[in-house]
Parts: sequence; C-alpha cells; structure tokens
Amino acid sequence: MFVFGCAFVLCVSVKVWTTPGPEVNPVAGGFAIYGFFAIWLTVVWRAMRTGLYTNEASVRIRWIHRTRTVAWSRITSVDVEPARYFDMPTRRPAVWFTLDDGERIETPVQRRTPWRMLELAKNVGPILDGPDFDLLVVRLRERL
Repeated sequence: MFVFGCAFVLCVSVKVWTTPGPEVNPVAGGFAIYGFFAIWLTVVWRAMRTGLYTNEASVRIRWIHRTRTVAWSRITSVDVEPARYFDMPTRRPAVWFTLDDGERIETPVQRRTPWRMLELAKNVGPILDGPDFDLLVVRLRERL
C-alpha cells in the first residue's frame, strides 16, 4: 500500500506539472497536494508497523497513533480477552497486559475469527491465525 501511495503521488505530480489549466498559486497547490499525501503516507507507514516488538528488557506496543514501551518487570500477566472498540467488546480476542500498578493495556495483536454479520471488529493491527496467536501468547507468558 505504501508503494502504491508513492506511485500515486508521482502520477499526480506529473499530471499537475504537464497539464495546462487555470492559474493557481503553485506554492498553495503544492502544500495542498503534498501535504495531504504526506499525512496519508505517514498513516499507511504507521499502520504497516503496528504490532508487538520485544527484546530482553521490554516490549514495545506500536499503534497507528502512538508507541508505548513497557519493561518486562512491570508486566504481571498476559491475558486474552476481547479487543475493545469505543469501549465495547469486539468479536476478536486480543492480547492484554496487566501491569504491576493494575493498569491494563490492550495490544493491537488479535486472533482471526470467522466473519459474522453485524458483529463489531477492530481492523487495526496484526490479525493472526489461531495457532500463531496461541504460540505468541505462550511465548509472552514464558517471558514473564
């Protein structure tokens, strides 16, 4: 998607530069076009990198809008509960961390479930098949 976005920006740029049309301030036009594409490509880039990243000292939880790093020593449990969307449970289970101060953190990693009509689903982040999701949970729990 990122590559397609870059190609689209290139095509629009060529079209704008080679097509005669009404007089438009090139600076304002450039800010409008490239500003929109810069924001769009940034969101696509962040969406591609959404997930869990671990190392020996911590786990990094990366969402589209923020990144949070939590030390392993602060995590008391790894749970599997329904993902939440606007504080409502969805049909897909997600990985949740409970911290030593009682705070609960939902991660973007979810388990794939069959599609059902009229059920809420959060479509942000990696959606793993059952065995892969179970293996991830087992490995996270072993790390505690």
